[in-house]
Amino acid sequence: MRAGLCRACLVGSVLLAAAAGTGCSEGSQAEKAAATGSAKAAGTGVHIGAERRVVLAGDPSSPLVEVAGAVRLSDGTIVVANAGAQELQLFDASGRHLKTAGGEGDGPGEFRRLTRIRRGAGDSIYAFDSQERRISVFDPAGAFVRSFALAPVGRGLSPAPLGWFDDGTILARVPSTDALLRQDPGVVRDTLLYLRYAAGGTLIDTVGRFPGEEQVRVLEGDGRTRSSLVIPLPFGRRTEVAVAGDRFFVSDGTGFAVAGFGRDGSSTGLVGRTDRRPREVTDGAKQAFLAEQLAKIGDPNGQREFRSRYADVQYPDVMPAVGQVLADPAGRLWVADYRAPGEGETVWTVFDRSGAAIGTSRIPGQLEVLEIDAGEALCLRTDPDTGVEQVQVHPVRTS
Repeated sequence: MRAGLCRACLVGSVLLAAAAGTGCSEGSQAEKAAATGSAKAAGTGVHIGAERRVVLAGDPSSPLVEVAGAVRLSDGTIVVANAGAQELQLFDASGRHLKTAGGEGDGPGEFRRLTRIRRGAGDSIYAFDSQERRISVFDPAGAFVRSFALAPVGRGLSPAPLGWFDDGTILARVPSTDALLRQDPGVVRDTLLYLRYAAGGTLIDTVGRFPGEEQVRVLEGDGRTRSSLVIPLPFGRRTEVAVAGDRFFVSDGTGFAVAGFGRDGSSTGLVGRTDRRPREVTDGAKQAFLAEQLAKIGDPNGQREFRSRYADVQYPDVMPAVGQVLADPAGRLWVADYRAPGEGETVWTVFDRSGAAIGTSRIPGQLEVLEIDAGEALCLRTDPDTGVEQVQVHPVRTS
């Protein structure tokens, strides 16, 4: 880990300078789109089309639950990480189920906590188990090939893969325990170490340091039993990362800007930037956050505990700027506005390799974009009433 930490000194200045340069337009596109109440995808320029080409509901004996990702292979095969069953499901281009691989367990090709899936060279399938801290490799037909782990660093911390470069090397991030070691209450945001690994898991070098997720330390109990706990900060900023080709892209959530970096962590400049400012966290937004979280918990005891923990939390003044970043094989960058609880749509802006905005997509709130290639987008749809999950294939169009 020789030169990466020096290069990382530029990271914060690039993103902060971009944040300082954002304009003061009246509201974001997400706010304006939410008011339309549209239930279909729409857009201009390069955008995700509204029509569904294929709908994947899962193997009849194993429906899709807690989908953790999906990838499309060169022959049209779609592989879905069905984390609820700790398995991979393979479908042909028409949506017909072909095979189920993996399953819950500790054996070769099995998973305890399937977290991430990526396509590798030769249509190899890489699946990451965050509990076992290992990457399992499958061939394009879904047969298990091998598994490996990324070499730990520092105090034995195990990195998590974020994506694969075009030369087969891996960008990974090391979790931080600093927030857990602090005792004073308040907002904390650790800086995380980013590393590059060889295809077999050997460490190559450090590529930089980037901010982690904003969290808040709260105190619980009374007197001698008083203790502290680190919990997510409502509307907290987090760093979004995408890997494609020979570059990776980073947004720290501060402003509407995404910085590009080479495989070695060298800056390639700002790639995506829009001239608007983050939105205010209003009382209505706070109430929508609480309502959404309490609905997810369901259990009255759990709801009371949640209310108690968040009773004295100081909310940020503004929302994060960016909610998600993806990159496609054509070198285009897709940047989603942050979507607050209760909002009906997510607005995506598309940038070409030069950083010019070339399109806008408006995606219904029940759709999550999982992957975009040159011609299609894989989206996860969760029914707001039943919770049933489907993976839908939408065209990427130019108008």
